[in-house]
Amino acid sequence: RQMSTSANDAIVIIGNHEMVTYWNPAAERMFGYSANEILGKNLHELLAPLTTRNAAHHGFAGYRHSGSGKLIGKTVEVTALRKGGDEFHIELSISSLKLGNKWHALGIIRDISERKIHDLELQRQASIDYLTGVNNRGHFMDLAELELSRTVRYSKPLSLLMMDIDFFKNVNDTYGHKAGDMALQKLSKVCVETLREVDIVGRLGGEEFAILLPETGIEEAKEAAERLRVSIENIKIVLDAGGLPLHFTVSIGVAALSSCDDNIDVLLSFADKALYAAKSGGRNRVSVALQ
Repeated sequence: RQMSTSANDAIVIIGNHEMVTYWNPAAERMFGYSANEILGKNLHELLAPLTTRNAAHHGFAGYRHSGSGKLIGKTVEVTALRKGGDEFHIELSISSLKLGNKWHALGIIRDISERKIHDLELQRQASIDYLTGVNNRGHFMDLAELELSRTVRYSKPLSLLMMDIDFFKNVNDTYGHKAGDMALQKLSKVCVETLREVDIVGRLGGEEFAILLPETGIEEAKEAAERLRVSIENIKIVLDAGGLPLHFTVSIGVAALSSCDDNIDVLLSFADKALYAAKSGGRNRVSVALQ
């Protein structure tokens, strides 16, 4: 009792009918219920979210007769409710405990909500291009593969844009790399603002971007590409007070899924050929792949 009283982790014991029989000070701090408020109450009715409450009731119903269950002796990550209804992440370890002739469950609980936030941020950083804020190449390809699978499964159209800033080297050489970075950031912002929420934007590297357009045929994709080209052509980046604003343009290649046997690499290849045609044709234009 002295150890559990001073512990940083919540320590809880529940007996028959899921009633709380022990509740240490750390549990009070973690969940917001005093011992007087929760002793003798049904634990899962107070702490289990609605989405998992029935499963918790069912699991304990089997445990109370046998002292065994799929969670006994394991450490799992689940969500729980604080007093007031806020949901948060916990790490839960459950042990079986027999008092008299009745089985009780002893839970040791750790609040991992801050760790989960940190993990999610690390995942976000691993998937996002640090300069522009859009998907990096690896994450774009992962999302594209998922979207392709969905497209094939439901026989929907799918299109892809490949986009490149025209004469980007001249921008860097003339105005400096900071101006080049600003151009990439502004282009990414315009893409997000111009396109739909379901469209997937990725920076493949340097000044090259790819955009996946779910449920979009070739004609709609061409129209979307043209809207994007015009929006980018109208970008003005003011580099310094009194100076002329920086303008730049893009070339865009458009390709559409033509067969359920196509994969993302094939689609990228067709869009890349169309992009090359747009550059060869004078730049600042949209070209559609011949498939």
